[in-house]
Amino acid sequence: MSDATWYTTACDAWDRCSLSLPPAHCKPVRCAVPSPTWLAPPPSALRFGTPLTLACAPGYKLNSSLPGQCVTSFPVGCASNSSVTGFTEVCILTSCGPLDEPFAAPLLVESVGNTSYTVPCAAGYRAAPLANPATTCDGNYSYDVFCGGW
Repeated sequence: MSDATWYTTACDAWDRCSLSLPPAHCKPVRCAVPSPTWLAPPPSALRFGTPLTLACAPGYKLNSSLPGQCVTSFPVGCASNSSVTGFTEVCILTSCGPLDEPFAAPLLVESVGNTSYTVPCAAGYRAAPLANPATTCDGNYSYDVFCGGW
């Protein structure tokens, strides 16, 4: 069996003819998105003419992020020859560095990627929710810190 497609042609009494084509017979080409471990699964297929935003996997950020920034996504496109365009970024593990917060015991732990640790409050202080900074005597003496994309 061939891939031939049949169309209907209709002509009137004056030999004016029209060709009846099925709707959306030509489809945009599809591009295969690379799938390194540092990249989150794409939200949809990448097709010619429709840009797509790719995101780093949780715990990663773009290598091109400036200091103090945590950019985690970038746009790509699909060329007419089915090649991916704009795939020039690389995601690297986030690094949260040591915690230096007033009224918390100093932590020299360097966190990388999806990690967490508990921060103990300094003597005389308790952990308080950010929405309600007032504390009571029954409050916690520590809180959890997450590094990455949880």
